[in-house]
Amino acid sequence: MNFVEIHGATERWGWFVFVGALALTVALAISYVGRRGLW
Repeated sequence: MNFVEIHGATERWGWFVFVGALALTVALAISYVGRRGLW
C-alpha cells in the first residue's frame, strides 16, 4: 500500500519514526502486561 498522504511518509526519516513509534507501543504494552502480572 502507498500512504503518501501520511505526514513524513515521503521523508527519509519517516520510516525510522514509524518503526520507533511501533517499538515504543510494543514496549509499553509488554511493560503494562508485566506489571499487571498477566504474563
